[in-house]
Amino acid sequence: KREADRLEIEIAPPCINRSGADFIVGENSIHYSLCAIKGIGKQVIEHIVEIRSDRPFSDLADFTSRIDPKTINKRVMETLVNAGAFDALVPRRELAFSAVDAVLATAQRTTSDREQGISDMFASNSPRPISFPSNVKAWSEEEKLNREFGVIGFHLSGHPLDQYIELFERLRVQRWVDFERAVATGASAGRLAGTVTSRQDRKTRKGAAMAIIVLSDPGGGFEIVAFSEQISKFEIGRAHV
Repeated sequence: KREADRLEIEIAPPCINRSGADFIVGENSIHYSLCAIKGIGKQVIEHIVEIRSDRPFSDLADFTSRIDPKTINKRVMETLVNAGAFDALVPRRELAFSAVDAVLATAQRTTSDREQGISDMFASNSPRPISFPSNVKAWSEEEKLNREFGVIGFHLSGHPLDQYIELFERLRVQRWVDFERAVATGASAGRLAGTVTSRQDRKTRKGAAMAIIVLSDPGGGFEIVAFSEQISKFEIGRAHV
């Protein structure tokens, strides 16, 4: 993603209507592959691409009426929602997530009726809309992005620090990618900010505590090493990870 940002190439989030098994490269954009989402097998994606064909899903009910619930299970649905794949059909991810059980139950009924040759003479040509619970708690931007990070491996549709961009500009906080460029031209120090994405606790050869911490900012990820003095001085404990 950092290289794409450098080249001003947009990486479009995975989309149930536009993405496929491979990355789709445009003139100045790359559509993220559904197969690159963690835990989503190629068989699932091939099924989605096949039933979508040249007729994109019009809404969640349309998607439900076409899928095979034996191929797409609850874990797959939740992962796709967290990755943002259903944003084109249901803009609020928490609503799509809350409807997963209803989607699969409806898909199972539809598939069973189809296999048994059962038809509803009173049914309309359009699938019955999927009902969303009325008391769904909205996800914060941080929760949405953290869920996305968990299934993609990096922040794609935004970053938790985006809300602080104006503050960082006033404080002259640099993105890591800009700091790297500055170092290449002779800079020896800079001011950075990042969210913690992982941490490994280790010991030095002398047995002192140290931690390898991976941080993320809107320009990418970077790694820092904290030794016992910094861990104690800045109270870098488990709660900070």
